[in-house]
Amino acid sequence: MHHRCVQDALNIQNDFIYKAASGLAGGTGECIDGKCGGVSGGIIAMSTFFGRTREEQGTTKGREDKYVSFRMAQPYMTSLWKNTGQ
Repeated sequence: MHHRCVQDALNIQNDFIYKAASGLAGGTGECIDGKCGGVSGGIIAMSTFFGRTREEQGTTKGREDKYVSFRMAQPYMTSLWKNTGQ
């Protein structure tokens, strides 16, 4: 069984994203000591919904959307560090 944790959790079926995220598996490239692909994938998923678009880059809205993603990613990472020691 293949796991697509973030896509399954959000009920997203996107083969392009699945393929693009392949190298994140196994602690990033199966290095085991890197961040789990679920961590990176979680941040990517949040940014997919709340991040800036290419067209917005350099605009006020683009900066605002980028910082929405930052404000979501920071507590996510802090929580992971606190709970896993990574």
